[in-house]
Amino acid sequence: MSRRPARKVPAPLEAPLTPVALIGTALWLLATLGLLLSLDWLREHDALWWLWTSLVGAALGLIGLVYSVRHDARRRQSL
Repeated sequence: MSRRPARKVPAPLEAPLTPVALIGTALWLLATLGLLLSLDWLREHDALWWLWTSLVGAALGLIGLVYSVRHDARRRQSL
């Protein structure tokens, strides 16, 4: 049995996090807006949890956005 030579581990990719958090948060906010426009339908079908899910997604996205902006700023300072 032949043994393969060990591969060098590549350095981790340092991509900016802010665009990802911004797009994700915007999508959650868009979903919330769409669900608010169909609030009557949600009540009729006992699906208000959809609205709460989108609100929590948007809130967590805002927290992630604050974190990612701070992370990217610190990363730029260290370069």
